[in-house]
Amino acid sequence: MQRFKPYLHRPLVVDRLQDTEHLAALEVRGRWIPDPIEEFDEIDLALPLDDDRDLVITLALEQGELKRMQLGWAPPGDDDADTRAFPEEELATVLEEKGADLVHLLEYLFGA
Repeated sequence: MQRFKPYLHRPLVVDRLQDTEHLAALEVRGRWIPDPIEEFDEIDLALPLDDDRDLVITLALEQGELKRMQLGWAPPGDDDADTRAFPEEELATVLEEKGADLVHLLEYLFGA
C-alpha cells in the first residue's frame, strides 16, 4: 500500500469524480458519492475484480483531502451490500493485479 501514500493529503478534484464517462472508461463506477461532499465524508468506488466480486475502494476525505483509503470487496453491482475485507494474502494478490489501475484512478482523482 506504500505506492498510494503520495496521494494522502491531496485535495480531490471534484469535477473529475463527477465525470462518469471518464470513470466508466477506467471501469470505475460510484457505489456511494455524496452530493455535496461534506467536511468529513467517504466515497465508495468499485472496479470489477472477478465474476463474483467488485473491488471496492473507500476514500475517506477531510476538508476535501484524502486522509485514508480502504480496499475490500462486494458482490458485483450491489451497491447496498456490505464491503468485506480481503484476507491478507489475497489483498497482496489483488494489489499485484489491480495496483496499477488504482494508481491511475488516484492520479486522475487527486491529480499531480
